Amino acid sequence: MLLSESKKRFLRRCIALNLAEGTLQKYDKTLNRFFVTCLDRNVQNVEEITSDDIREHLARLSKAVSPNTLKVYFDTLKSYFHYLYRDKIIPENIIDVVEAPKMERKEIPAFNRFEVETILNAFDKGTFLGFRNYTIACIFFATGIRREELSKLYISSINLDVNIIKIVGKGRKHRDIPLSQTLRKVILKYLKRRTEYVAENKLFKSPYLIINKDGEKLSLSTISGIINKIGKDENITGVRVSPHTFRHTFAKFFLLNGGDLFSLQKMLGHSDIEMTKRYVELNTVELKVQNDKFNPFDNVSWKYY
Repeated sequence: MLLSESKKRFLRRCIALNLAEGTLQKYDKTLNRFFVTCLDRNVQNVEEITSDDIREHLARLSKAVSPNTLKVYFDTLKSYFHYLYRDKIIPENIIDVVEAPKMERKEIPAFNRFEVETILNAFDKGTFLGFRNYTIACIFFATGIRREELSKLYISSINLDVNIIKIVGKGRKHRDIPLSQTLRKVILKYLKRRTEYVAENKLFKSPYLIINKDGEKLSLSTISGIINKIGKDENITGVRVSPHTFRHTFAKFFLLNGGDLFSLQKMLGHSDIEMTKRYVELNTVELKVQNDKFNPFDNVSWKYY
């Protein structure tokens, strides 16, 4: 079977499984890149691919991408070859003998308290767009949701009756996040100003919660640009000022304030708790604070008998 035909069948199967559009695009891009290596090695049909072809491809990629991205490419190829073997397109699953690339374990930075306060106080709340940007930062800090998840929030995603935010995460997985009282007040004020802004400018009544100046859904690049600009304007250095850094910051402070890892995993939408653990790297000062708060020998509210 030609390489192109095998990809077509694999992607058709992924569509049948109702995988997200972003996942389909990632698979298509990954396989196209792999097929370049195959054709360079004079491999035309999927049955001709060997484990050495896969290793050669990974070796090429390792010079161009990070270790973690390399692991993502490998996982995609693994899904592809598992499908080929299950559907008896190839006689053996050749990727089973290929060692998975090692991921790079590095500390994921988060904002400190001063940086969070600096960012939240930097927005011009006197204008609608300024208050909208402030609301975006508040939502990131109070929920830890992803940039993509924020962009997909509808007004109806905010259930004020039970104080729940309904999130559509990766792979179209749904989860509910509690709406804190402080964030509730910010969102209520934002909704009031949003209604006034749309009416004054006679804009289309978009169902999305966060809108641009024309009343339409806010793009992912604009969301990142809003947070990044504040970092530059306030001269915040030593940490990347981005929506994803807010996600790590939420995770860290949730645990520092006594939250548990399993609740955090559910709120972040992680299927694997090991991923949640990677989000929390405590420095020496933070560890001392936690020890002072929770060490059972010093905590007078807890006694050992």
